[in-house]
Amino acid sequence: MKKFITFSVTFCLFALLFASASQAQCLESITAEKVPCRYGQEKFKITYANPTGHTLYAHITCGTCMSQCIALPPCTASQTAYSDCFSSCAGQPKIEIFSKPNCTGETCTVLPVSLESFSAKRDDGDVTLTWETASESNNRGFEIDASMDGAAWDSVAFVSSRASGGSSSEPLSYQFRYATASQDAILYRIVQIDADGRKKISNVFKVPALAGKGVTKVISSSSSGAFGIEFGNPRGIYDVALLDLQGRLHREWREKSGILYATVSVPTGIYIVRVIAADTKEVTARKVFIR
Repeated sequence: MKKFITFSVTFCLFALLFASASQAQCLESITAEKVPCRYGQEKFKITYANPTGHTLYAHITCGTCMSQCIALPPCTASQTAYSDCFSSCAGQPKIEIFSKPNCTGETCTVLPVSLESFSAKRDDGDVTLTWETASESNNRGFEIDASMDGAAWDSVAFVSSRASGGSSSEPLSYQFRYATASQDAILYRIVQIDADGRKKISNVFKVPALAGKGVTKVISSSSSGAFGIEFGNPRGIYDVALLDLQGRLHREWREKSGILYATVSVPTGIYIVRVIAADTKEVTARKVFIR
C-alpha cells in the first residue's frame, strides 16, 4: 500500500478590526494530503474550515507539476475538496487563499505558528501541560489560560518561544508544570502570541478532579481581606499557603486545624488557597475571591 504524506498549513481567522485593506478574513484551517489518483497519478485531498460566510479560493501548487485554483464554500464544520490529478512530485505544497474566483482579489496571511498537539494531565496533584509546534515564525510565546467554567479565563503563566529569534522550521516541544493548580476539574487552553501581538487560541483540554481529594472548603467573606477555611478532617493538622494565580506566595499558616479565619492585606482578586495535610501530605487547592 502506498504511504500517504500529509502536509498541514494552518491559516488564521482575523477580526475585521485588525484587517487591512490588502487582507481578507481567512480560513480557520486547511490541510492538503496527497492521495492516489487514477493511472498511478496523485491528487490533493483538501480539508478546510471556512467560517467566513462566503466562498474563498485556494491556489495550490506543488513544484512545476501542478497549479490549480479550488473553490472553498463556507461551512460550519470541516469540509473536503479535491484537486485534479497530477504526476507525482516531491516537496511540500504551497497554498495561498484568495477572496475572488480564479484566485484573484485579497489574500490571507499564514498563521505564524502551526500547533501540532496539546494535552494536559494530573501529575502528583499538579497539572502538566505539554504541546508541540511543527514550525514557528515570528513567535513571541504562549500564554497558558485556566478556567473553572469555560466562560471566565485566567492567565496563569507565559512560556517564551524556544525558537531562535522566534522562528524555526523544525518541530519544538514544550512542557509546563502548574504547581498551584486547583484540585477540582478545570479547563486549560494555550494562546499563541506572535511578535506583532496577533493571537491564536488552541483547543480546550479538560483535566478531571483529583481522585480522593479531601472536602476542605474555602469560604469568601464580604469583609476586606478576609476568608475562611473549613478543613476536611476536623481533627487533622494542616499547613496553609495563599498564592496568586502566577504562583507567588503571599502568606503561610502552619499546623492549623478545625476552622481557620484569616485576614490578609492583598490587592482585590482571585487567589489560590493551598492546603497540605500533615499526616497524608494530601494537597488540596481552592480558588477564593478576596476583596
